[in-house]
Amino acid sequence: LWVVMYHSLWFSNDWSVTWTKPFRHLSAMGWCGVSMFLALSGFLMSLVLEHVLKKSSGTGIRGHLLALASWFTFRFARIWPVYAAAVFISQVIVARIERRTWWSG
Repeated sequence: LWVVMYHSLWFSNDWSVTWTKPFRHLSAMGWCGVSMFLALSGFLMSLVLEHVLKKSSGTGIRGHLLALASWFTFRFARIWPVYAAAVFISQVIVARIERRTWWSG
């Protein structure tokens, strides 16, 4: 939420709105939200990968590679639909705003 607040308040150019006054200091430090997200997600993904590799121990290098391939396939299958939906929805919103579509030229 910190990052969303940073982008919505910092680039709105309307600092006269009274409800934004308490959040100005926090929104100016929105980059901290990105740093925290990247650090936490990297830490959690490292823990999961370590668990996957420990679970496949004793199977040799082939077992490790299959475990990693399985994990990356799972991650791709989990992230791709959300990514595709976000891209599609953003294109529809932009098309509505600009009254044109990317498929019609």
